[in-house]
Amino acid sequence: MRNVISTISLMLVIMLTLAGYAAASNVYFFQSKTSGDYTMSGGYSSFKDKLKESGYEVNELRSGLSSDSLSKITPAPDVLIIPNLGTDLSAEETTALFEFVMKNGKSVFLCGATASTNKLTIPLGMRTSDDLLEDDVDVIRDLSTDQLVTDKTSFYIDLPSNRPDTVISTLTKGVNKVDIFTSGGLYLFGNSKGVIFSGDAVNTPKALTFPKKSDPPIAAYIQLGKGWVFLISDPDMLSNKYLDAGKYRHDNLKFATNVVDWLAQPATEATTEDEIDNLIRSQRTEIMDLNRTINDKEKEKADLSSQIAIINDEKESLAMEVANLKKGSFIGIKYEIWAMIALALCFLLTVGIVVKKNKKEVKVEKGDLGYEFDEKEIGAGASNAEKSGDNKIKEEDIEERLKELQKGSQ
Repeated sequence: MRNVISTISLMLVIMLTLAGYAAASNVYFFQSKTSGDYTMSGGYSSFKDKLKESGYEVNELRSGLSSDSLSKITPAPDVLIIPNLGTDLSAEETTALFEFVMKNGKSVFLCGATASTNKLTIPLGMRTSDDLLEDDVDVIRDLSTDQLVTDKTSFYIDLPSNRPDTVISTLTKGVNKVDIFTSGGLYLFGNSKGVIFSGDAVNTPKALTFPKKSDPPIAAYIQLGKGWVFLISDPDMLSNKYLDAGKYRHDNLKFATNVVDWLAQPATEATTEDEIDNLIRSQRTEIMDLNRTINDKEKEKADLSSQIAIINDEKESLAMEVANLKKGSFIGIKYEIWAMIALALCFLLTVGIVVKKNKKEVKVEKGDLGYEFDEKEIGAGASNAEKSGDNKIKEEDIEERLKELQKGSQ
């Protein structure tokens, strides 16, 4: 039987892939009875943005639920998200919701288990405890302060690497750790199935609801007619406050996106057997995730191609500048620099000429009696003999004048 199921599953995967299968993509947040800041425009805006980024059309539903309103919404909803239901649904609203799931094959995602939520889920085999879970072992660290969170109701869950269940494997693909902030454990009975379990150290120390090693689930689902209902007990795990990557590192948003991907798959008409339906739904979800990954890689490729084109343009521009610089140079030196060197050489040459000329200035000599004689008077071109003869003549004249002065004095 299992081989037959695997063969059918493989054939469906191939057929859906060749057909270019695309899952339904209309998500509505039911906000009219939300308690606290868990609206798509408020505390759940990051969750909403992630769904849009993943390809969903996300809208808000503020009117009351009714068969007529749900059937006339355009575009028609495929997944209805109900965050932290704070007010009981009326009988008409409850009937419309169950018809939406069971008859139309659509899905509901309940975020946060409240007393009003319990009134919906208890008939389906899921009930939340009012006692908050605590864990003093797997303590969350606030990365912004590098301090451990002292509130024991905040803890993390490491998911096991081995996930043989097909549905759990699909719902937790790419999810290794989730952080829990304010959660009660879930009681499951009937056909409901747990997806994430809190661990052996988690318990309710103020009550005996969940003792240690009871491993209470915090996320579960059930098939209801043609559709599905999914429940997480902690509304804060998808709140903006705790999705800050600067403070917390977890896969909460990835997990929630996986859940919506799985819930968004259309109802299977081929069989009523849960195992086959689960396989088909899981394979469709895998295809959706693969297509999204392909699109992301294509975007990355386009971005890289754009960056490469810009770099190549810059490279060509620099090459042109280098070529232009080489054209305006001689042996790698610009002509302007050559001109400056020539001017410097001319200046040095001029200075040299002036200095040399100054060295040829007239020399002055002193005679024996203290008189100064100028070479110009003697003549620059006269010989030493001529200079000597002239000096003798001048000395004789001086002696005669001295003798005359002596006679006069007598």
